[in-house]
Amino acid sequence: MRLLQVVRAALETARIEPYGVFEAAGIPRPQLDDPSQRVGHARMIDLFARAVEATGNPNFGLHAARHYHPGANVFDYAGVASSTLADALDRTCRYIGLVHDSARLHVESGPHAVRISFQLGGERRLPRAVGDYMLAVGVVAARHWLGFSGPFPIQAHFSHPPPEDVAPYREYFGAPIHFDQESNAYVFPSVAMQLPLQNADPELVNMLDVQATRMLSERRTTPKLRHRVRELLHHELADGVPTAERIAERLKMSTRTLRRRLSAEGTSHQALLDELRKDLSLGYLEDNGLSLDEIALRLGFSDGTSFHRAFRRWFQKTPAEHQRERRRQREN
Repeated sequence: MRLLQVVRAALETARIEPYGVFEAAGIPRPQLDDPSQRVGHARMIDLFARAVEATGNPNFGLHAARHYHPGANVFDYAGVASSTLADALDRTCRYIGLVHDSARLHVESGPHAVRISFQLGGERRLPRAVGDYMLAVGVVAARHWLGFSGPFPIQAHFSHPPPEDVAPYREYFGAPIHFDQESNAYVFPSVAMQLPLQNADPELVNMLDVQATRMLSERRTTPKLRHRVRELLHHELADGVPTAERIAERLKMSTRTLRRRLSAEGTSHQALLDELRKDLSLGYLEDNGLSLDEIALRLGFSDGTSFHRAFRRWFQKTPAEHQRERRRQREN
């Protein structure tokens, strides 16, 4: 929900009424006002795509990151109160699950440089606006930790193709920019890892470690209805579009109860169905023996055209474009 507040501020700055954009992405206004809520990965991806469309700004991810201010929750404060940049990054890796269930950060240390890469939802190539936002927010956090406003990373890597205008990237990061990379990442000088943070507080960070560890443990041990629903959706797709009523019947609960419990987990039947279709579509497109109509049928779409539109909404490219990219990657 913290991310959504940042997106809302960015839309308002661009003089776009934000609630219509959120509603179009399946995120109702009451959910925005509840900081305990979590939003499904597919909806978040969709929200960024709609924000880019509404603002007409392909650099919306960079624009939104300027509205992020570290230090609003346990995850943020744990970084702020750490003693060095290395300590803050270690806590970010440990506690990232508080922000996103399937986010992963990887720190690769070399003799002269450290590369910090990230993934969301297991996707290597994130939509441009999402990848831009995540990378830009990391730089905002690092500069805040250090009390430093100038250029900091020595390189910034993006998995998406280069845009027509790279000037906004150079201005934002103040460092060499590389596109079409293996993952979204920054490269820092190794010596920077031991730089002291301006708000280091050993006593506070010890308390935050205890709280963050407890919160993570609770998230991991609490059974998630969403996982069971996703399994059932996968099984039921073979027989057509699995309705909420059908899934509720399989779970021996009312449709109303199913919707209420999924909402409490920050998702919905439709969001989980979209996420599943999106994830499965990438695997099916790797099978050159399947036509778009056959893939559409397996995903519960009425025809190939419906699947084509959905895929373009998910990834900002067509299925054919995705297959051509994958062929080039394999050839290289």
